[in-house]
Amino acid sequence: MSQQNHTERTTQTEKPAETENPVNFASPTMSEKRIKGVTVIDETGKNCKLRLGDLDEADAGIGVCASDFISASQISDGHYYYLHVGGGGKYTIYQDKRVVVGHFFIKEGTVVGFAKAGEDFFANIMHVEEHPVTFDVENITFDIVRINLETESIEVLLENCAEFGNVGDERIDVDDIMFYKGSMYYDSREDVQWEAGGEYEPGAFLISRNLDDIEQQNKMTCTERMNEAKPYLTFVDGKILYGKQKGKEVSLYMFDLETREQTDLIRYKRKKAYVRYSTYSYDSVLLSVDNDYIYCQDMAIPRKGGKMQPLLKNALRNLYGGEIIFSSNKKYIFYLDKKYKLHRIDKKTGKDIRIGDKKLMSVQCMEDRIYVKELRHGYWDEQTEKRPDVLYCMSLDGTVKWKHTLKRQKETEMDWD
Repeated sequence: MSQQNHTERTTQTEKPAETENPVNFASPTMSEKRIKGVTVIDETGKNCKLRLGDLDEADAGIGVCASDFISASQISDGHYYYLHVGGGGKYTIYQDKRVVVGHFFIKEGTVVGFAKAGEDFFANIMHVEEHPVTFDVENITFDIVRINLETESIEVLLENCAEFGNVGDERIDVDDIMFYKGSMYYDSREDVQWEAGGEYEPGAFLISRNLDDIEQQNKMTCTERMNEAKPYLTFVDGKILYGKQKGKEVSLYMFDLETREQTDLIRYKRKKAYVRYSTYSYDSVLLSVDNDYIYCQDMAIPRKGGKMQPLLKNALRNLYGGEIIFSSNKKYIFYLDKKYKLHRIDKKTGKDIRIGDKKLMSVQCMEDRIYVKELRHGYWDEQTEKRPDVLYCMSLDGTVKWKHTLKRQKETEMDWD
């Protein structure tokens, strides 16, 4: 079916279940109004319509980053924040060049996730229960907490959650929690029967909780396409972007959080099916947006129209989710190649150059600088295991402006060696 003729016009509603606490429900519709599209040419040479419209890419949701030094960092409001673990349950949040934002302590568990949303910091704390004799792991649960830097303590928002296994009282996959516009969003999975090692099984609703009134829960019925795409939902400018790959065909959608309408964003074909290795779903696609492109798999889709480009075909993929490791600003795209070396792509010319010889594990950029990390944890060879964590701030040409060496004061259960 062609992109022009494919328009779903069904309306999905679900009757809310009886609950003790008041719950607000909202049901989606399939949009019948057409957003003016631009023509995009896919890999096969076919003309496709991209119907994105005006979108403020800076108004984006924030996910919970894994708190290993590889990705325990975030750019927010023109600053770079990163997390470091010390001894005795002490954690330190840094900003930019070694500026200490604050500390916090936890009595039990390990911080395995970190995020800054608005003015607040959040963490994901993992609790492991072991058999007292065999020390076999019997249960793993997670708490989502807000960090209070004034008291150096934490406030539990959601406790005893699950991850992607059949553990925890709350069927919440902590990896898909998203903070956006003062609320916390996650998939509702209370009625889902999880299968260990299986693909992600979505719930029927998207849950939101206002961070100022965490007990109040809102349930939004999801469209079929959104459920197929879970848990890879991208929140940006009051919309949710998501998609699915079926064979060589990729279909992307946009859901408006205010009108509860879903529209077809674009449908296009690849020359061959993109192989994605994921702990969740092999067919879901993770989208990101900057001022010039929508990034999907290794492709850059021009927002103003034109030819799609496989700009990230040589980029390194995340070890666990299979996502590509890259970052972009208004002028450049930065990525790590499969040998862990840093590259820079000029958006205007498409020129791709390597800008350093260091082996790195992450890259994040701003308009005037980039942050990259080396890691001691033996990703390349055993000789690197005793090396401390090192953060570099570089100019856009790869020149090192400063570095921060983070030595751990005491080995904890987060350490791998």
